[in-house]
Amino acid sequence: AARSFDTSVIAKVIRVDPDAFEFKDLYNYVEKMITNPDMTHTKTLQNPQILFNALIGATRKDWETARSVMEDMTKYSVSPDAVTFDALINVYVRAGQWAKARKVLREMQAINVTPNALTFSNVINACVSRGQWARTLKELERSRGAYRFNFLAYNVLMAAYSNAGMLDDAIEIYEKMVEVTAPVNVVAYAAFLRGCGRMSQWEDAITIMHHMRESSIKPSPFIQNQLVLGMVYDGALSEAM
Repeated sequence: AARSFDTSVIAKVIRVDPDAFEFKDLYNYVEKMITNPDMTHTKTLQNPQILFNALIGATRKDWETARSVMEDMTKYSVSPDAVTFDALINVYVRAGQWAKARKVLREMQAINVTPNALTFSNVINACVSRGQWARTLKELERSRGAYRFNFLAYNVLMAAYSNAGMLDDAIEIYEKMVEVTAPVNVVAYAAFLRGCGRMSQWEDAITIMHHMRESSIKPSPFIQNQLVLGMVYDGALSEAM
């Protein structure tokens, strides 16, 4: 699921409770803050994106309004940043607009805004959860040549391939992570081990478990037990021992 936008963050930025306002009134309030420097503290004035990002988050599921807010930024000569797009993706995801959320990556590339870790993870997780992982993974693969792939994105991608049963692709991502010394997190490891269990790829599971131990990461007892039981039922007693 997408990261929810914390209303306390909005309240801190614009110094009012967003839940106490209709959105139109909230927008007008922010607009006054932008045009009246006396209402805005120095840090926010130097980074006006903060106000628009908070406003986009306050739209919750109203993706059309969120998009309109981002387009309005040009009226005030304010350029969207990675957090702006992340907030917009969150709105699209909450509204079930998966295709639009995915297209944001291309939009960012077109104006040379580098996606952050949350951008990648939100888009992947949202689309995977809706059974649209294939298109999203292809989008990310295309992005790998244009962006410096961050560690979280690698982990999310490895987990997504594993959950989709594409273990060869997951292994390829894992080997790439080892090559660039990107830390593998327990979520990616767990997803891969579950995938190995479903596909009866016990040798790969054991290899990964050895790597986990070398990295001082312990698989959960539940996953270990499930793997051992799977090996036993599959007649792979030597691997289980």
